[in-house]
Amino acid sequence: MKIVYWPIVLFFCLLSLEIVNAQIKDEWISPQTPNTASLGTYGAIPVSLYTGTPTISIPLTELKGENLTIPINICYHSGNIKPNQRSGWVGNGWTIPIGTIYREVRGLPDEMYNDLLKGTGYYFRRNFVNSDWDKFGEAPNLSRKNRIDFHRELAYYKDLEPDIFHFNINGLQGCFFLDQNGKWCVQSDYFVSIQLDSNEPLGYSVFTYSFSQPSYASKIFKKFILTDNIGNKYTFGGEESSIEYSFVINSGSIMFTANSWHIKEIQINGSEEKVLFEYERGPFTSSLYKYSCGNNTYKNEGCNSSGYKGWEMGGTLLLPVYLKKIKYNAQELSFAFSKSDELNYNRNDYYWDTNIIGNLNEFIGRARHNIPFYRSQYASDFYDHITWVKLDNIELRVNGTVRNRINFGYNNSNTERLFLESISIKGEMLYQDQDIQKFSFKYRNTHLLPKYLECITDHMGYYNGNSFSSFNGGNIFYLRQTNENLITTGILEEIKYPTGGKTVFEYEAGQYSKIIDGNDRKHLIDEIGYAGIRIKKITSYSEDYSVAWSKEYNYNKNAVLGGDVSSGILTNKPIYYIGNGSAIDMSGGTFSFSSTNSSSLTNIIDDNGVLIGYSEVTEVVSANNSKTYITKKFTNHDNGYTDDNPTYTFKADLLMNKKFSSRAYERGREKEIIYYNSDKKIVKSIVNHWGAKFSQEKSSRALMYNYLDVAYWCNHEYYYPSSVAYLNYYYPVFLDSTIETQFGTNGSNDSIVTKSKYKYHETTKLLKEKEITDSNGDIYMTKITYPFDYLTLNFPTHINSQMILSNMLNYPLEEKMFKNGKIISATGQTYTQVSPNFIIKPADKYILNVTSPIDDENFVFPVISTELYGINAKISKNISLTYHENGTGKIKEIINAQTSVCTTYLWSYNHQHPIAEIKNASYSEVENLAKQIFSVTSYDDLSSQTTPNESKLRDGSLQRALPHAQVTTYTYKPLVGMISKTDPRGVTTYYKYDGFGRLIEIRENNENGRIIQRFDYHYKSNFIPIIL
Repeated sequence: MKIVYWPIVLFFCLLSLEIVNAQIKDEWISPQTPNTASLGTYGAIPVSLYTGTPTISIPLTELKGENLTIPINICYHSGNIKPNQRSGWVGNGWTIPIGTIYREVRGLPDEMYNDLLKGTGYYFRRNFVNSDWDKFGEAPNLSRKNRIDFHRELAYYKDLEPDIFHFNINGLQGCFFLDQNGKWCVQSDYFVSIQLDSNEPLGYSVFTYSFSQPSYASKIFKKFILTDNIGNKYTFGGEESSIEYSFVINSGSIMFTANSWHIKEIQINGSEEKVLFEYERGPFTSSLYKYSCGNNTYKNEGCNSSGYKGWEMGGTLLLPVYLKKIKYNAQELSFAFSKSDELNYNRNDYYWDTNIIGNLNEFIGRARHNIPFYRSQYASDFYDHITWVKLDNIELRVNGTVRNRINFGYNNSNTERLFLESISIKGEMLYQDQDIQKFSFKYRNTHLLPKYLECITDHMGYYNGNSFSSFNGGNIFYLRQTNENLITTGILEEIKYPTGGKTVFEYEAGQYSKIIDGNDRKHLIDEIGYAGIRIKKITSYSEDYSVAWSKEYNYNKNAVLGGDVSSGILTNKPIYYIGNGSAIDMSGGTFSFSSTNSSSLTNIIDDNGVLIGYSEVTEVVSANNSKTYITKKFTNHDNGYTDDNPTYTFKADLLMNKKFSSRAYERGREKEIIYYNSDKKIVKSIVNHWGAKFSQEKSSRALMYNYLDVAYWCNHEYYYPSSVAYLNYYYPVFLDSTIETQFGTNGSNDSIVTKSKYKYHETTKLLKEKEITDSNGDIYMTKITYPFDYLTLNFPTHINSQMILSNMLNYPLEEKMFKNGKIISATGQTYTQVSPNFIIKPADKYILNVTSPIDDENFVFPVISTELYGINAKISKNISLTYHENGTGKIKEIINAQTSVCTTYLWSYNHQHPIAEIKNASYSEVENLAKQIFSVTSYDDLSSQTTPNESKLRDGSLQRALPHAQVTTYTYKPLVGMISKTDPRGVTTYYKYDGFGRLIEIRENNENGRIIQRFDYHYKSNFIPIIL
């Protein structure tokens, strides 16, 4: 994620210098809580060789349903190991991603509206960036007097930059923001629609309004609803316990902003299933930083302004929430946490500024009674109330019975940061040793990490051993250089697995050979340096600790041929000092200006959170005494994927951090993959072409504005306003084509080339055409149509219209397959609404009956109306589906229209599992027999039973009652798996599972019968998914 630290926010400088630049202007620091910050990093920063950052993921458990499975994983990200970054509740670098929207505030919060600042946020002021928006900050049509008032008002009371909201849920990832028309725009590779709560789009937080200063309490966005392309709805926020807040503790006032909205509910389309999430407001935490800054403007003798602060303390008070429960069908996942004894800030750190103590005492004294944690934990003053927690365990219950328990072990020392040392996963038989899996973790030299706020970090915040507590504008850049030997301090080195074996990770400092020119984003500057961290080598050891395989990573260009120039490109070079710059103020006269700061005046990461992007990386795989090579090339600044410069700038010469129109989300995509054998000869290559459907219409307008007081008290025209107009793009980026070449032994002479081309719907981002040309020159094409491809406006009640309204977009109606321009096969699918809840389900499937390719007759399957389109003689119905109309939407019958064979399904276990598949019998034939056999008065009684009569499902009762049909019956351990299957002959096969829900035995005839198959599970070193 892009963590928006304005580390030099200085209230003193704001008072004395007015607004110097965006770094100083923004009092709206919005650091996330440690949990959300780690979630954001995991979600937003590209996890691939493009950044040299692997994600290491360990599956803990999962919640299962018919239409959705929710995996619960714990993931590690190496970019989070920084001395001044607090850990989340599972230790440094680790996070458990569930689903969150978090905000990057630009200017003021979009919904800013309180008694003092009425409607100043972008949500209310966006109309100012409509006509002549890019020159709005220049105020060209105003008189000199009116222009002075206009610029001062613009500085304080108009936010013309939309905030960026990042999301990550169920595989959906991206960001969204408002545009000048009030539309929510989504920048993502996936289709997602965004809505605010229609009943209450804006509202006051009961928590922050009641316990802060009411005149400062702003309205907030209460609830976001995201809908994906199959109609699933994801609700974030809504309840106070699922929204996190913060306020600047040294600002002189208690003014909260909402930072993040956690997932509260998933409504699964096509069913009545819901996933519910519960949270608890946790104890207060804080995010502190030290800063020093100085600024000077000189107009003439006696007419200047200046301000300097030696080391000061700033920060925010955070109001975190913690996940307590996830409920899905009969499953309940509970999370238990307790106070962490980890290394903390010193008490004296809060006493640098009297505003800090006053605000903390005032707010905490009033609000602590509404936080459950403090009801059982005594705290004497504000310092003891600021508390971090650790996740102790996760427990999965099914129908009230404990199924799994995951325990987390930490160092938990008050002299060290919190590090996760072990994970123990216990199966259903919690107290049996053989039912426990344990992972253990080792980190690099954690004892060397300094205490918090000691100013011993490099440009990116990694440990470098150099103190910059005594600095000046000329030496701080060198004091904050990367230390290649220390940058990996505290990072994960090793994972040991439950049954032996381990994986060892080696990291190194990142290297770049080019830097983006801060004054021209299209221009690259040659310069070699080090920054950030990247993976160097991964080694996997087997159970006897012999090397199984290793992977080494080389980030140079042409590495296979010995290239020694890094392919890395640095996003921005840090700048700490502006020396004696000069500019022309609004009076027409010149003035001089200088500024120095302890933190960079420039953003050193791009809008995707990338510090260095690597255009080319080679993976060297060593296994079985042989080496192979894979080179990956990525879209980057040096191969056509640069940012756009600002649309218009006004007096922006002194701005070190001026915004631009970012195209970061086009970068980091695989451009080419080349596979080499052990002799370094190419055996295969894949070339991808990415197409950006660029359009300025697909953008949101933004105006960054700054106001510098040169010497306003001498002359009201002695000021320097700056504005930068830029765009937030959201046009789609698609994979347009791929060329795959398999090289033969004679090189290109006997190679096999396959070319693929793709076309998409720009709005829904769904594939509509795929064309493949094989090595023989034959062209195969697939065309897909969806509900939105048919104009059903004249039929608003038609099922396709209902599907579009429900965002059920990714439901193909037709698929046609062509060879060399002629149709070789085609299918069509209709849908129906199932009573009583009108759930939309597949109905009839049609096929095209051809024995040889035919011309495209522009025929249409009857997916709208047979009266409108008719039915081509070559089209016939293949199968029809009917459903139980009891609110579950479960399949009742599948009728083969070609053979007239009907297959009927009976369900039970609370409607979750099919207990009988009956071929060659209709539901009307089966229903009464089933009621008699299972002694129920209705089918619904059988379907809703938690456990049906399993002996009847195993003794052949249904098989004997329907001798003309083929009957197979099943019993289950709900949410684990099938435990028996009785075939049409009456022979029963039994399935046995271990305490973790894994199949371990298959037996015939009875539970103690002959073993047909046995499964052994060993967590070896290749078990952990390592994604690069």
